[in-house]
Amino acid sequence: MKILMTLILLLVVAILTNATEWRPCGSGSDYRAHRFIPQGWKGADFRSACVKHDKHYREQNVTKVQADKIFLQDLLTQSKYSRRPRQAERVARFMYRVVRRYGRY
Repeated sequence: MKILMTLILLLVVAILTNATEWRPCGSGSDYRAHRFIPQGWKGADFRSACVKHDKHYREQNVTKVQADKIFLQDLLTQSKYSRRPRQAERVARFMYRVVRRYGRY
């Protein structure tokens, strides 16, 4: 029984520590929020754009406005690979507006 509980605990810890790696889009302050943030849209994968955007915010090697514009361009580029590119573009633009308004640099 102790072994089973230890394995379950290790699994939970592994999931919690890696939650932002497999779902990078979303606020870095709360891993639970990542469940509600789109990581892509019908074939478009936004995760690389989110990782790059977080890197810009973390390193602050460009301004917030520049980082957000690069983010939008990356999202729009990925939207082209969606089965529904127009819907993916709308999702991308919505994500951009949210970052512009609430993103913390």
